[in-house]
Amino acid sequence: MDTITKFEDLSNEIFLEVFEYLHCLDLFMAFASLNNRFTFLLSLPQLHLIVNEYHFDYQIEFLSSHLIHRAHQVISISFHDQLCDYLGGVIYFFFNKHTFENLRSCIFHLNYLPWGLYDIMEKLKNFNKLVLFEIFQPKNEPLPDNIKEQLSTIALKCKSLKLRSVSLLFPYTYPKLLENNSINSTLTTLRMMFHGVTTICSVYSFLPVLRIYRALRNLSIFISNQNNQQIIMPTLPAIYGINPPILSLLKSFELCVKTFCSFNQLSFILGCMPNLRRFIFTVISLSSSISYLHRNLFRGDEWELLSKNRLSQLDIFDIFLHIQYSNFGLDMNIVVNSFNYFTTKYDDWYLAVHQSQCTFYNKKKYINLRGFRRSKKTRHHVFSQMRMVLGTLNIYSTSMADNEHDLFYSIYKDLHIDIPVNTNILNIPSYGQLFKNINYLTIEIDSSILIFVKKILDFCLCNPAEVYQKDCADKIASLIDLTTITKLEFKSKSNIYFIKHILL
Repeated sequence: MDTITKFEDLSNEIFLEVFEYLHCLDLFMAFASLNNRFTFLLSLPQLHLIVNEYHFDYQIEFLSSHLIHRAHQVISISFHDQLCDYLGGVIYFFFNKHTFENLRSCIFHLNYLPWGLYDIMEKLKNFNKLVLFEIFQPKNEPLPDNIKEQLSTIALKCKSLKLRSVSLLFPYTYPKLLENNSINSTLTTLRMMFHGVTTICSVYSFLPVLRIYRALRNLSIFISNQNNQQIIMPTLPAIYGINPPILSLLKSFELCVKTFCSFNQLSFILGCMPNLRRFIFTVISLSSSISYLHRNLFRGDEWELLSKNRLSQLDIFDIFLHIQYSNFGLDMNIVVNSFNYFTTKYDDWYLAVHQSQCTFYNKKKYINLRGFRRSKKTRHHVFSQMRMVLGTLNIYSTSMADNEHDLFYSIYKDLHIDIPVNTNILNIPSYGQLFKNINYLTIEIDSSILIFVKKILDFCLCNPAEVYQKDCADKIASLIDLTTITKLEFKSKSNIYFIKHILL
């Protein structure tokens, strides 16, 4: 006779194993009110507390009520701070009610200035078991500089001797870094975002980090300027020229700059990292004047020289250049061929250059250069948006299969396509679908008065406009995997055919 195993017949060990995969809300809602056995089991596992922008006030109160006698079990927190109807900020609400004395991982997503932040920061100072501390400012709503200073001070001078990873992803200049003479020998992973005027913030701004944090294995730096139109050539501070900081333990370095950057600057910085194994480099330049100065970054022979002199132990080299320009004056086939050193050194290293007009309102173009090793999943940064005029995309690449070109576009989740109704679409790449990870698609159609009148005339002549829009929709489908899209937006007053053809 077959025996039936009921859910409650499973052993405690199996339940505890299952609990490890659930965060607090799911765990408490599923098991908190069943019976005494599960009440006991819930007192045993380490807990992971997650509150995001989709949680309601009643769920937040429910969580807090079940943490009254279990806060000491919480080892990780991830809060998207938000204003609740009567609870105040989420971060303040939980830290005001619970101590979390065994916290090891703390992640804050700050959408605004948190309520009661000063009280929270006082408590954070005493977390002596913290291993990971991250602060994000996802919507770029400015925090006061004094708050940024206190947050960065708490993170970078935390009392926990176990602290190994810190992320400070909010725009700031970190002026007190220059005043810090202490040496940190425990932090192994650090991510920071530098932002300020060009006279203060440059590619050299993070050099104090190299001097202070000697045990770093992984370093990610993001640098941008407030006044990106102004060109100021940064000079190396004399103290670093005389006595450059050396990070012999650093293995991975990611540098993303939205300001001027040259090979001389890169040569000095990489010279401070003699044992580097992984280098991910990004330049984003939306100013034509600065973009012209970045022309040399498209020279593969200069990258070869830099690699031989400074990156002899490198295993992963990932480069991405996004430049907006009016007249760049480069032969893209020559650019691609100049990187042959890397395609020879690494069997699976590919490079492609992509050109396209940005919008139909602006004749400026952008150029993307991307080089990476296919076998290595290296780049974690996902770019916010790519925009192009349909039919203006040109691709130049090293030898690779047509169905592999989508790898160059895997970093994009948001795509904006401009469709100029008054011009013929001439150039659609024949590499299959290039965009296979797009979640947000925006289609904008040029619908000026003259075009609108033309559509009326076309409508009277058996409506060839619908035929044209269907052709455009087919070409969009040939470029994009539409099955991954979660948000579709049309920016046109006369898009009924596009809506029909895209959705179908």
